[in-house]
Amino acid sequence: MPIHYLYGRRESLHGRAEAYKKSVREYLESLGFSQTTDSSIQGTFADMIYVNPSTDPGKKFLVESKADEVSLRSKKFARELVKYFRFSQSVSLRGEMKFELFAQGVTKPEEWDAFFSEINNSETVRAWC
Repeated sequence: MPIHYLYGRRESLHGRAEAYKKSVREYLESLGFSQTTDSSIQGTFADMIYVNPSTDPGKKFLVESKADEVSLRSKKFARELVKYFRFSQSVSLRGEMKFELFAQGVTKPEEWDAFFSEINNSETVRAWC
């Protein structure tokens, strides 16, 4: 009989990430979004890409989902966020896309407000990048 060690291994993490993506997918679809791309199938940078022609025709929504607690202090996660911020700020895509981040938890939520709330302090984001 084989022994399978999945806890804390890549397979376990991938399974948990896919389960969380499924929850995000169900939530967005309940709001009228339609998924066009999934990184596990197409191998794209964004976890998922959605459109919502009824509310935002022509706009793409790049969705990143994190099935764990994330921190703005994590260098690995920071590099990923910087790519998204730079991509979303590029002149060729201005107004044509929106970045959405779903995470099961965040450290220091007040710091995240400057990045993702209605405040959306672009100076804070640029300095952090």
